[in-house]
Amino acid sequence: MSEFGRTSNQSIRAWFAEMADVTVAELLQRAETDPPIAGSSMCLAYQVPEEPGGPCGRTFEDAFALANRALFGIPTGAAPAEEVEQQARSSVENRRSKVDFALDHVLGYDDWQVPTYIRRGLEWLMAQDGTATKADVQ
Repeated sequence: MSEFGRTSNQSIRAWFAEMADVTVAELLQRAETDPPIAGSSMCLAYQVPEEPGGPCGRTFEDAFALANRALFGIPTGAAPAEEVEQQARSSVENRRSKVDFALDHVLGYDDWQVPTYIRRGLEWLMAQDGTATKADVQ
């Protein structure tokens, strides 16, 4: 997704058709106050800034780096969000696959923070009773 564009993600288009025309800017604004976008058995959790108005990752790796700035050598302070986002992207460039990246951090470090969007999705999941399925929605 680009900052002003609409998603081309086919999973979002298929499972959350009502979200297909929402812009990234609208999603980020909505993330400031709303819980993840949820249906009766589905939840759309997407990258959000770690603090209101702050930088936002475009990928899992970017978001993880922004949630763990010290671990990736990304300074905190008053730098423009775009500059910090670029620092996060640069800090995770040339990494191996997402799985290897995640496992390296899960198994290699014990002092890291879960990115906000993942935490929000997990909180939604834990609040479910486990009885609904995607088939129930259709």
